[in-house]
Amino acid sequence: MSRKRILNLLLIPVILAAAIAMLASRTFLIGIAEDGATKDFTDVETGYKYFVAISYLKNNGLIQGYEDNTFKPNQKVTRAEALKLLVDETSSEQEDQQTDSQDDVSKRPFTDTPLSEWYIPYLITAKEEGMVNGYPDGTFKPDNTINLAEMLKIYLESIAENEGIVFDNTEANLFNDTPLDSWYTKYTAYAGEKGLINIYSNNTVNPEQELTRGYLAEIIYRMEMSKQGYVFGKASWYKGRKDDNTTYTTAHKTLPWGTMVEVTDLSNGKTVQVKVNDRGPYVPGRVLDLSKVAFSDLIEPSLGITTVQFRIISTP
Repeated sequence: MSRKRILNLLLIPVILAAAIAMLASRTFLIGIAEDGATKDFTDVETGYKYFVAISYLKNNGLIQGYEDNTFKPNQKVTRAEALKLLVDETSSEQEDQQTDSQDDVSKRPFTDTPLSEWYIPYLITAKEEGMVNGYPDGTFKPDNTINLAEMLKIYLESIAENEGIVFDNTEANLFNDTPLDSWYTKYTAYAGEKGLINIYSNNTVNPEQELTRGYLAEIIYRMEMSKQGYVFGKASWYKGRKDDNTTYTTAHKTLPWGTMVEVTDLSNGKTVQVKVNDRGPYVPGRVLDLSKVAFSDLIEPSLGITTVQFRIISTP
C-alpha cells in the first residue's frame, strides 16, 4: 500500500516512515511532547489508549490533524473516506475520472452515489477493479460509518499483494464472535494472529463495532511495527516467583526462559526491559504477565492490565 493511501484513509496526509527510535535506557518515553500531549493534538494526551500510535505518526511528520490542532480520535470513519485507501495513488484511472455536476442516475456507480460527489472518481475505479461491491439493494451507503470487519477487508485486501498476505490460517484463529462461515472471518483471523486488533478477555473482537480514527491509526501503526518484529496485546502483572517483586521479569507462553524482551506501554510510551522466567498468561488477548516492579515502571499497578507492544532483544 502506498504511503499516501494510508493517510487518505484518515483524511490527513500520511507517509509511512521509519520505526520509533529506541533508546538504551531501561525505561523511557517514545515520541512524546514534553508537555505530555501529542504535538499539536490537544485532544490526544498521555494515557489515551492509542497515544503511542497517534504520537508516532504525528511526531514523525506522518499525519496532520484539524485546523484547531485536534485529531478527533473518537470520530467515526465513513465508507467513502475509507474508500480512498483503496485507490488513491494505486491506479492512474482515477486521475482521469471527474465528478459531474449533471447527475445521470443511470451512470451512477451505485444508486445512492450522485456523480457530483467528491468520492466518485475513487468509487468508479474501485468498482471497476472489484475492490467494492456495495449492498444487495444496489447502494453503497457512502456516509455510513465503516465497521471493523469492513475496514479490515478493505485494508488487508488492498495491501495483500505488496505485503505477501495469505489468508490461510483462519480456522486456527477464530474468536467467539467470528463464525467460520462469516465473510469477514479470514480478515479478523489474520488481524488477530498478527495482533493488529484488540482481543478481549472473553475471546471476542467485536467485528461490527464502528471504527474510530484512533483505532484506525492503531491498526495502521501495528501493521507497520509488526514488520519489525513487534508483538501486541495486553500485559498484566502477577506475584509469580518469590523474587518477582524486585526483579524485572515476565511470563510468556512460549519464549525460552532467559529471553530478554523490551515492553512498551501504548498509552504513554514508557518502556521496560524484562527477562522471561515463567509461563503464561492464558487469558485471550494477553501476551505477558509482568513482575509487579516491571509493570509499575510502565503504569499504575492498580490498573491491573494495560496494552503493550514488545520485541525480543536477546535470546539465551
